[in-house]
Amino acid sequence: GDAARAGYWHEVMLERGVQPNAHSFSAVISACAKAHDVSAALHHLEAMEDQWKVPADVVVFSSVLDACAKVGDADRARAVFDLMRQRGVRPNVVAYASLARPFAHRGDWQEVEFIAQDMEAQGLRMNDYFLYAQLIAYANARPQREHARAERAFREACAKGVVPNKHVMSALTRAVGRVTCQSLLKDLEAQRVSIAKVPSVLRRPRRIPIAADTPKKFLAFGAEL
Repeated sequence: GDAARAGYWHEVMLERGVQPNAHSFSAVISACAKAHDVSAALHHLEAMEDQWKVPADVVVFSSVLDACAKVGDADRARAVFDLMRQRGVRPNVVAYASLARPFAHRGDWQEVEFIAQDMEAQGLRMNDYFLYAQLIAYANARPQREHARAERAFREACAKGVVPNKHVMSALTRAVGRVTCQSLLKDLEAQRVSIAKVPSVLRRPRRIPIAADTPKKFLAFGAEL
């Protein structure tokens, strides 16, 4: 796979005496993230700092966090995030969003809200990437979805200038339902809030014409289309 090839060529580079840097390690760790290989990503992070004495930057840490997020490993994501701070690396909104994702997918909206508050306290503004994770957390909440919190978070984010994209709108639909989502869209349009292309699931269903000779037993079904 790509992760194995990236690791191989990185080892070849090291064997030939080429000095590694944050960019080379970032490329390898990013490949590990795409392959959902958290262990390999952590191995390269450790080798980077301990063996080669190359300080990891926020891009490298974010790639490791992305690997954790892709497999839903919230515990290791939190450990990596804490390590990043211990190293004196200031997290950006991408790092915060990557930290939030594994918690979001297991419905831990309390932790995601805590992460959002921490991010805001650091002077970072929410973006569509983090908003998506927050809405997914509300959609996955148990024993029931957190409709009101999702709607409030969406409205507040839009008021702060976040432009919802199709992924955000899909997550919102999962959290509050299609009818409420369409109502929110109308409110935003009335307020002239910018919205990216609306996903097809939110568009009004197209009415299919029914032929005059359609058997009666199919008319009730056709009326719903």
